[in-house]
Amino acid sequence: MTVSEPNVFEGQSAYVAADVQNIGPGDAENVLVKFYTTDMFLGYDIVNVSTGSTSSASVSWQPPVGTHIVYVEVDPGNRIAELNENNNLMSKTQTVLLEMDLSVELELDGSETGKVLITATVQNQGNSDANLVRVDIFNGDPEAGGLLINSKTYDILSGGGTEVVSFDWETTAGTKTVYVVVDDADVNKETDETNNIQTKTVNVKGEKAEEADLLPIIIIVIVVIAVPTVIIIYYWRKRLAQ
Repeated sequence: MTVSEPNVFEGQSAYVAADVQNIGPGDAENVLVKFYTTDMFLGYDIVNVSTGSTSSASVSWQPPVGTHIVYVEVDPGNRIAELNENNNLMSKTQTVLLEMDLSVELELDGSETGKVLITATVQNQGNSDANLVRVDIFNGDPEAGGLLINSKTYDILSGGGTEVVSFDWETTAGTKTVYVVVDDADVNKETDETNNIQTKTVNVKGEKAEEADLLPIIIIVIVVIAVPTVIIIYYWRKRLAQ
């Protein structure tokens, strides 16, 4: 027996399916398959199963939050004569979660020289609280050796709530690609895991040279130009005086 979604959330429709196998010598027609939980009837399905084959039966289920034991029973009224009536029932435990969806938006401001203002806005778009929400920010792709710049963990991010991580990152000049990753360890089970990462690129300005820093260079240039010139003039005049 299987449930169509690995994580079932409140208000979400799921399908409960079971493979009915006929290991007897004759074909079975109009086989009634009953699905139910400890406290809820889910529905019936009817299948035909020829000898030595398998047919799939299923029902739709929109479960409430909590842990449920789901049962599937084949031929519950024992209408069909069988060699063994003890293998017609099986069960599966299924936990239904409150809806939760963490998402993140990233903004980069490289207007100041030698630094980037990084702002990551994390939102819980679900209706249940998220716990131990970790936000990691990297210089470069973390899957390819990117370096961790900053990290922050929120004990609780309420359903519908928002948290903002904002700080100045001092770095060297050049093009930088910043990644922000939320709940990388999957502490929280979500309806959508694809919106937990964002990346953007920014061009970081380099430091401008100060006038004081240029002075030694200016002196060297003057010396390199002036000294040979003075020597040439000296020997030229000496030659004219002869």
